[in-house]
Amino acid sequence: MVGQKVQSQNVENTINETHTASLAEFELAKEARALAHQELAELHAISQDIHKLLKEVEAKFSG
Repeated sequence: MVGQKVQSQNVENTINETHTASLAEFELAKEARALAHQELAELHAISQDIHKLLKEVEAKFSG
C-alpha cells in the first residue's frame, strides 16, 4: 500500500510540474504574440509613411 501511495504521489507531482510548465509556456507564447502584433502595427505605420513620401516625391517630379 505504501508503494502505491508513493507512486501515486510521484504521478501527481509530475502532473503538477507539467501543468505549471505548460502555463508558463502559454504565458511566454502570449507575450511573444503581443510583441509580434505590436511589431506588425509599427511596420504597417512605416509602410504607410513610405507610401506617403513616395507619392510626395512623385508629385514633385511630375509637376
